[in-house]
Amino acid sequence: MDSRQIQQFEPETLKAKDFTVTYTAKDVILFALAVGFGADEECYERDLRYLHEQHEEFEAVPLWGLALPFWAHRNGARLLLPPFPPPLMSQMGLIPQSHLREQDINLQDYPVLHMFQSIEWHSSFPPVSRDLSTTLNLHPSFQSIQPKSIGTFVTTENIIVHETTLICSIHSTALILGLPPHYVIPHSVSKRLSNSRKSMTRSSERGVVWMEKMQKIDSNVALLYRIASGDTNLIHVLPIVSEKPLLHGLCTLAIAATFILQHIPDGTPTMLQGQFTKPVLVNDTIHIKVWKRLESLEFDFVVCNQTKGEVCLDHGYFALKKREVCGNLSRL
Repeated sequence: MDSRQIQQFEPETLKAKDFTVTYTAKDVILFALAVGFGADEECYERDLRYLHEQHEEFEAVPLWGLALPFWAHRNGARLLLPPFPPPLMSQMGLIPQSHLREQDINLQDYPVLHMFQSIEWHSSFPPVSRDLSTTLNLHPSFQSIQPKSIGTFVTTENIIVHETTLICSIHSTALILGLPPHYVIPHSVSKRLSNSRKSMTRSSERGVVWMEKMQKIDSNVALLYRIASGDTNLIHVLPIVSEKPLLHGLCTLAIAATFILQHIPDGTPTMLQGQFTKPVLVNDTIHIKVWKRLESLEFDFVVCNQTKGEVCLDHGYFALKKREVCGNLSRL
């Protein structure tokens, strides 16, 4: 994919100030371990392509894209461990000042809930070297600011580019709970988001489950994902907002995607998305249910909190395509 193909995205996004993400083989290996690769003996040999830097097909696990906004920086120096909020979130803010009707509003007074996440892959990540770092550019933008009675929904987009090659595009929707709608000036750039939400069928209407898995979230899972993903929020370490630390919503999403990807060894992801509905605490047990769409490598999934008896991730959708038609793979 060349620079002409990148131009299909909104110019507002591509003209945003660049952030940079720099990482090494150790970073992508640690992330793969944090989301479950290497833990299943049945899949161990296949997982080594993401875990062993000397593997002949070693590459960055595609799910690594979920972590890139947390590692992004603008000062030219690679982050050893990001603060929270990370530089990208700190510099963008929750809402641009230009879209607040009153400039003295303190958005820190309002809780923020992560509601929805999607990532679409357009190309493979560049080859990962054992000895050299890899640098990507990240173009952030606000795609939608929608004030509602419950609060304000804010959708951001991050476009990840390597030189002139578009790697992936990430959308994230957060709810600023309780922010009065009259404080906010609405904004919308793109209609593509409404078309990207592929899985809106209730789980009870999907038929027989194709595969499923129960997994206890051990007390070290959130700690490991925190270091691997760069999301260093203290709520994942200490019981600040609940009786136990919270598991990252993106970790729940990635664990479910890992489960599917491990069982489709000849597939590579094209789209992943999910809606976060309830929190998962460390030591909870989750139940991943997967439905396969006929004649395709498309999967619907939900993640239930078996401990609490509630759905914690709904409307999950994961699409893959055969590895041999995906172009060049990342290799040493």
